[in-house]
Amino acid sequence: MFVQRQYPNIWKYSEVVPLPKVRTPTECREFRPISLLINCGKVAENFLTRHHNKHVLPKISNQQCAYCRGLQTTDAVISTLERWISQLYCKTTKAIEVIYKDFSKAFDSLQPSKLLSALSNMQVPGSIIQLCLNFLDGRQQRVRYNAAKSTYIPSRVGVPQGTLLGPLFWLAFINSYTPDADITMYADDITCSNPLSTSCDSKLQATIDWGLQWSSSNSMKLNLDKTKAMMMTLHPNCRPPHLTFH
Repeated sequence: MFVQRQYPNIWKYSEVVPLPKVRTPTECREFRPISLLINCGKVAENFLTRHHNKHVLPKISNQQCAYCRGLQTTDAVISTLERWISQLYCKTTKAIEVIYKDFSKAFDSLQPSKLLSALSNMQVPGSIIQLCLNFLDGRQQRVRYNAAKSTYIPSRVGVPQGTLLGPLFWLAFINSYTPDADITMYADDITCSNPLSTSCDSKLQATIDWGLQWSSSNSMKLNLDKTKAMMMTLHPNCRPPHLTFH
């Protein structure tokens, strides 16, 4: 497999099992599609993951806290709060503006061409890139729910959830998300913030516009239900700016 840089097609078949995200789901979006892979494919994927990690993880932004050894959600929360507290008590800071961003179906929307660009920019060896892309190419999947199974259909976009490589592909891809703001990332959850010396210094709309442009260029879509903005201040006269998400 590694010599030919080809992932065997028989290992590219998977069954997708919908797992609920909430206690009593009522809509399709409240399920997470987890792919069950063939066992031989899992073993080969483990070897490929080791090579991928060696070239990619050292180049991942230190603002990313997901899928990195020794880091958890609490690390993202604590580091962000510490930064905000320090900024709020700085004499030149009047307020901190914040926007929380979340992408809709992030893993399912990742384009192989965008992954190729991300891995190339990280100077990952061509042999590893070719094998990673071949891992995604020609995948077949079907849905299994209890005893019922659908027919297999090709999957041309996205990375299968439940794999070892899926999260690592996402880290490489999202590493190019670099707005002009303080940023904390946990997988596809992104927090952008800016300390303000006056209410006229707002960069929030520019941050939103940059994010929308990046999303459009990378075939991603913001989940507006989970995208929120807020302002923190110790000065009662500060007013938040008017924002648009178009």
